[in-house]
Amino acid sequence: MNEINEIEFIDTVDLEIYKGLRHSVGWCDLQNDQVEALLKNSICFSCLMNKKVTGIARILWDGGYTAYLADVIMEEKFRGQGIGKKLVEHAIEEVKSRMQSGWKVRMILLAAKGRESFYEQFGFVSRPNDHEGCGMNIVLEK
Repeated sequence: MNEINEIEFIDTVDLEIYKGLRHSVGWCDLQNDQVEALLKNSICFSCLMNKKVTGIARILWDGGYTAYLADVIMEEKFRGQGIGKKLVEHAIEEVKSRMQSGWKVRMILLAAKGRESFYEQFGFVSRPNDHEGCGMNIVLEK
């Protein structure tokens, strides 16, 4: 059986795995209580291949019009195998499954530099463009 067919998704993300994946891709480290809060207040799922977590995704959604694909993190050794694509497809389907008939939901994300084309295959549109300005963010610290 092709390994890509052995992928499953579970509706949980382990705190230590989440922190480890963040660290492995060079994202800032977070405190445990902060990770507990973000996992509790998000739609989170893990991608497993042969029962091992290979990646995670996290969605923030107001339940109406705006959904934010906050995290898509793949373990480095599993990149390039189509698993990340399955992870994003699952995230999109997760939001669609919660939408009511006739709804439109704007799903947004901030792509890591150089990863924009990966998300374009799903229909995400790079900004700025003729209709929308540049995406912006600020990191607050205390």
